[in-house]
Amino acid sequence: MIEILPHGTGVFLPALIVGHELPEGAVSERVRGWANSPEWVITIHHQAGGMAHSIYPTVAGLVMRLDDNVERISGDGRFLIRGFRAMAEDPDRGLLRRDYPVLLKLVETRGDDYSADELQSLHRLLGPYLTLPPIESGREAFVRLTPCDPLLHFAGWKVLSARALPGCRSHYVREACPTAEEGNLGGFAFSTEAVFDAAKAAGLERLGELVGADRPRVFLLWENCD
Repeated sequence: MIEILPHGTGVFLPALIVGHELPEGAVSERVRGWANSPEWVITIHHQAGGMAHSIYPTVAGLVMRLDDNVERISGDGRFLIRGFRAMAEDPDRGLLRRDYPVLLKLVETRGDDYSADELQSLHRLLGPYLTLPPIESGREAFVRLTPCDPLLHFAGWKVLSARALPGCRSHYVREACPTAEEGNLGGFAFSTEAVFDAAKAAGLERLGELVGADRPRVFLLWENCD
């Protein structure tokens, strides 16, 4: 399994992740140590919470980058992606104010949970582009949707796969889960040849067993502001 720290890379997000949130401790270590896990099961260690810079949720599952699935997004998918990218690192407040007023209200927060009204506004914004289960909760750059049957929403979506190349893997010989982050991405091979199908949904069941959860949920992530 590969762990990705996406902040600052500009490569992996925005994305939808189907899987499970990992608490710190034994559960997280059990998942990271999953021997012979599929290359499409990836752990994302994310910086979230806006300006707080102290919130680091971890999610394991399959990663569906919006860039790889523009044809699966209704309407102008590039427009939607552009809005989430405008929220990253040094937010483009002018662009957000002009074209994405809902997103403007969700950027440069101080780590508090989004309110019910903010979550509903985000869901309404996403509605014309994506068929999603309801949003349950979230903070800046990290949103949880309700548990669901993900195949009903994402069958056929392209899935990110990742593996450490031999030269990079030698640096992690004592670690089961090499880390890809800004500065070392050349040591990993990434592909989007796989698609989300029934076999992968079944494969997520093993991840659920390791986490101790029945149904996966969907997470929406974008790069946190700085």
